[in-house]
Amino acid sequence: MVDHQGEKPGGDGAGEAPASVAGSAPGHAGKRVDRVDLVMNGLLLLGLVLVPLYMLYKICEYCLS
Repeated sequence: MVDHQGEKPGGDGAGEAPASVAGSAPGHAGKRVDRVDLVMNGLLLLGLVLVPLYMLYKICEYCLS
């Protein structure tokens, strides 16, 4: 079979994807992208937790008033 993904024969291809995704050599830019991804994921999770809790609070406040 022909290898269509361009991987080297005998290799699993691990560790090659992040460099191609970033489009540059790993270094300060790669760490900055990772930090931005972590911050964005943290904000997303924070929003996914706080919004339902706030809605629950408002529903309880409405029901008890």
